[in-house]
Amino acid sequence: MVEIAAVISLLDLPSISVEHGYRANKGRSVELKAASNLIIFQKEVKECKESINNNVLVAQKYVDVDLLKISGSAESVEVNPDEFLVNKVYRGQAIITNVSSQKLDCDVLLQIPQSSLPIGKTLYQRSYPLSLESYATRKLEYEFYFPEPGKFAHFPVNVSVNSVVIAKSRCETLTVLKKKIKISEKNFNDVISTGNHELILNFVEENPVGQTNEFSLNNLLWMLKDKEFYNKFINILINKRVFDSSAWSFSLYHKDREDLLKEYFGSITWFKRTAGYYFTSKLIEVRAEDSGLSHLDYYPVINPRAHKNIHATSSSLTQPLILNSQFYKTYKKFIFYLIEKPLWNIADKLTLTYYLLLQDRVQDALQVFVNVKKEEVDAEHRLKLQYDYMSAYLDFYTGGPKYELARSVVKKYLNYPIISWRLLFIDIDQQLREYDGEQVEEMEIDEEERKEIAQKKKIIEEAQLNITLEGKEVLVNYSKIEEILVKYYVIDLEVLFSRAPFLATNTEDFSYVQPNSAFAIPLNADQMEYKLKIPEIYSSKNVVIEVNGGGLQRFVTYFSTSLKLQIFENYGELKVTNEAGEQLPQVYVKAFIQKKDGGVMFYKDGYTDIRGRFDFVSLNASQIDKASKFALFITSDTHGSIIRECQPPVVVIREDEELGPMKGSLANYWKRKSAKRPQKIP
Repeated sequence: MVEIAAVISLLDLPSISVEHGYRANKGRSVELKAASNLIIFQKEVKECKESINNNVLVAQKYVDVDLLKISGSAESVEVNPDEFLVNKVYRGQAIITNVSSQKLDCDVLLQIPQSSLPIGKTLYQRSYPLSLESYATRKLEYEFYFPEPGKFAHFPVNVSVNSVVIAKSRCETLTVLKKKIKISEKNFNDVISTGNHELILNFVEENPVGQTNEFSLNNLLWMLKDKEFYNKFINILINKRVFDSSAWSFSLYHKDREDLLKEYFGSITWFKRTAGYYFTSKLIEVRAEDSGLSHLDYYPVINPRAHKNIHATSSSLTQPLILNSQFYKTYKKFIFYLIEKPLWNIADKLTLTYYLLLQDRVQDALQVFVNVKKEEVDAEHRLKLQYDYMSAYLDFYTGGPKYELARSVVKKYLNYPIISWRLLFIDIDQQLREYDGEQVEEMEIDEEERKEIAQKKKIIEEAQLNITLEGKEVLVNYSKIEEILVKYYVIDLEVLFSRAPFLATNTEDFSYVQPNSAFAIPLNADQMEYKLKIPEIYSSKNVVIEVNGGGLQRFVTYFSTSLKLQIFENYGELKVTNEAGEQLPQVYVKAFIQKKDGGVMFYKDGYTDIRGRFDFVSLNASQIDKASKFALFITSDTHGSIIRECQPPVVVIREDEELGPMKGSLANYWKRKSAKRPQKIP
């Protein structure tokens, strides 16, 4: 292309194209009346010599476009030459394979079938210049339809080199019908095309649903508007124990089957989450679990303080009194659930009792538990174990000095088969025996019980350390740690990125580097959270922060940036704005790819345009097919830097588009070619 542009620049042609006179002469010739100097390129199709070469294979296939959109597999929707229908869109595929060890440069001539009409960008006849590497295959596609029935010839695909035909496909005669004559009752597409309800229902009943590409329920959903067919079809799926949300949605259309409406609404997750924590009606039931509430077992049930600090300041009262952040969120959701639920069942009361005990609110727990009637628990035959344990536990607060209720309950569960529950009752029994003055010896337990006890002790005694970045603060969550050591490493983000693009966030190597500074910070044993403010000298730099404590080591990377980034993975573009949402032009972007074989290579760099956009995929010699992942470095002198990773776009090449590296206008092409690379280390 560069050579062509150079030659054109030396010719005596006007820089701006003018309007030339043009007239067709009954389709046999064209008259041109030149308004300035011009170059005319003439191309014609004519008969030439034939020398068939076995090193090139050519095949021509046809697929049903409508079925292809549904199934997504061309293999399952191929059309035989005698099965074409009028007014239906088909896609022709010319497949050329170079089976030799040499590169092949050739011309491919193809045309749509006789008496058919082209669709979209397809032309009646077209010649493609083609370059095939050794053992490579190329597929050219075109679309057409037949307006009338009949038998029509299809000119074979011709592959030529230097005006000599070296390969061609088989000449086909296509039979076009108004409707299908040959019907296979074993082929779902054939059965659907008949429109025969009984035939379709028999096929669905006798074959596994949704097992193959040939059998897709989406193909017949339009038929469910017929009420009789809809009822029979749904009953078949119910008998097969198959649920399909799209099929069930037709219960809204017919408004006659409450059971199906209920199942359909029950399958819509987003609908449930917008309905609150509890909602019930004839058609939909929302439970707390649908809103993300999950009940967990907390062990041990011990809080750091038995009483709240009566001298707490007004500012501290705004903080949650529950120190376990996970339990705080769970309890909050559970309270909303109870507020929205008009009547509480046994499970709700027992759960609330447990949650109050976790907060050392014993009197409140007793007031709730007294409303749980033993007769109701016995009648429901569920939650009896949980009720008995709670009654034995609370008896320590109300049953003294004899604790008769606890003693009677414990005897029933000392040999309970579930280990975790048996250990809880054994613990109560040992406390009672020690209270009675007995010599309590360690009970014999099996290996599984021993493992569970050891695991619980390990969880209790093990130090915990996690850090997360919140703006210019590092939130440190900890347990069993008295002091942390904080280290700061100032980094050159571009050098770090260029050396290891896909390991830029992997900061473990900093363990072997001298930090810029380090600070020891004591922690409060009564707290589980500490907010670490990043020092002012580092707030405007890119820093790796290391936190050590309790034998644990954690890293987080702080980027000093006001850049906002949007990545459009499907299009291979990104957009850079400031915090106010204003586009930022001239922001430098560097892209690396991780190849499918695991290797890493520089891909491209450049600057954002006036819209703040940058195309990080397009190249004249693109290697996007080799990429499994992109790493992007974005930097601005005034707004800082960021690093991101993303997936490459899914590229679909339509073979009927113009070939060659030049896309868009010549001006845009030269703009890309002449753009200067910044003088930085690649």
